[in-house]
Amino acid sequence: LFAEHAPIFKERLKDHVLPINESDVIFECSFLSNPTADVTWLHNDSLLTEDLRHNITLRDNNVAELTIKKAFASDSGVYKCVIENDLGKAATSARLIIADIPERPSRPDVQLASDTEVFIIWDPPSFTGGLEILYYKIEYRRAGENDWSCPWFTVSDSLDSTAVIVKRMEPLGIYQFRVAAKTVVGFGDPSLSSRIIQTHHRGAPKLSVELLKREFNLNVVYLPTSGDLGDIPEELDYFSEKSSAPNESSVNGEDGVVQLNVVKDLPTRFQLEAEIFRGRFSSICDAVDKWREHSAHCTAKIIPLDNEQQQKKALQEFETFRDLKHENVLRLMNAYKNDTTFILIFEKLHETLFQRLCFGDYFTEEQLARIVSQIMFALQWMHFKRIVYLNLLPDHIMFQSKNNWTIKLIDMGNACRLGENDVAVVANNLPWIYTAPEVILEKEAIPASDVWAVGLLSFILLSGMHPFAADSSISDDDIIQNVKSEKLDINWIFGTATQEAIRFTTAALKKHPKNRISTEEGLEHKWLSLHDHMRRRRENIRFSSNRLRLFEKQYYKWMTKTVVENDNDIAP
Repeated sequence: LFAEHAPIFKERLKDHVLPINESDVIFECSFLSNPTADVTWLHNDSLLTEDLRHNITLRDNNVAELTIKKAFASDSGVYKCVIENDLGKAATSARLIIADIPERPSRPDVQLASDTEVFIIWDPPSFTGGLEILYYKIEYRRAGENDWSCPWFTVSDSLDSTAVIVKRMEPLGIYQFRVAAKTVVGFGDPSLSSRIIQTHHRGAPKLSVELLKREFNLNVVYLPTSGDLGDIPEELDYFSEKSSAPNESSVNGEDGVVQLNVVKDLPTRFQLEAEIFRGRFSSICDAVDKWREHSAHCTAKIIPLDNEQQQKKALQEFETFRDLKHENVLRLMNAYKNDTTFILIFEKLHETLFQRLCFGDYFTEEQLARIVSQIMFALQWMHFKRIVYLNLLPDHIMFQSKNNWTIKLIDMGNACRLGENDVAVVANNLPWIYTAPEVILEKEAIPASDVWAVGLLSFILLSGMHPFAADSSISDDDIIQNVKSEKLDINWIFGTATQEAIRFTTAALKKHPKNRISTEEGLEHKWLSLHDHMRRRRENIRFSSNRLRLFEKQYYKWMTKTVVENDNDIAP
């Protein structure tokens, strides 16, 4: 049982999209509170009361629910749930959006072909109703003299990019393609058909998938198996077809908490693929769960247990992930340990913060606000669980998928638990130039230390520069000295940034912890507001990716140098 505490949300409200036709809408959120809390609902800052169209309930498991019956245009806007007890209050907001299906994408362009493959690209719809594209669907048909009458067949309806390689085609086959975009409302109309194309003769050179991947975010898909393809020698990717999984015995406890499986031999259930990263004390690999037919991709962290300290550190990381079940924290799926190795199995994520923001020519302030809001929510939950993160680096923030902006915090290697005095004693291998001044000075961390790191990250994203590094040649020692003395220039932030963004950043970067905003105050800060006027301002502000790309190079140069310098260190 928890001691008495102010309310805190476990799950926040989620945006809902209202299609053109009327329907019921249900907003819900879950929270913890001791003593019990009063729940209040607001619509566009006006108090909501229960009536014939609004049903307000509070379930026994502290799930607050608002049902809007037959919602229509006047119900759109921002909904807020406020929970309050004698020790404090918390709030969460979400939008009800009116939207139609997306417009059609551009006509697909078949740019390259071999005997059994084609490479196709297209542009997104010009209008999506203000919603994110979730997936694209690509269809094909045989073309010829009577192509107008040939039926269309779906190749895939879950593409997450606007570039695709289609395999398993017939040599000298004649085809057309079309695509459609999907939002939460549904699929829009299909694009115009591509020009008619013909694949090359059997044995023509194959497309270079690796070269194309360097330039495009692309998917690789296969035409449905057809009897008339004969014995085309097309090698299939391991992931293209999966057999049904045997009945999986649960590795979790009755409460859904992941258990540590102590085994003699590590399981063959997970097929390890390419190595993604190798550090001093662990390696990370792509993996495939051979028991699962769908969502089989995952990630494995492999930790050799070379000494007692390594074993202790691995166990601490497992326990941290196990205890931090949260929508914005990397999800632990399985854990195994034998005498020599510790393996943690995680969900598969896509793209780091740099990869997402630096891929295009620009990013918007609205995108930054969405990222920062989720980080603050995750940190608030960590601090409630009496854990400080101490690892908020750009490459420790990843996206759940290529087509949404849900972020996850990864790597709990530096996370520490707060002691009885609400202070955590830290290790000696922290990324010091990304660490709060009180941690540098006292080697002790508090929840406000993570808030300072949010301010640092916000400054970097709003400027493309480290706030305490005047130029790329400055030494780490000089940066640390600047952090200690709070020596930074706010004018490095892009001139087009909103004043709210600057105020948020400076409020989080205060030298003295007691002067910083808290995670609760940060989540309610005007910069992160969902109200239309603020959201539209953020959406209309674009920042060039060029400066952030330059910073990315400096960052990874620093990371490489740090790893080399630490290779001779003793593991903490």
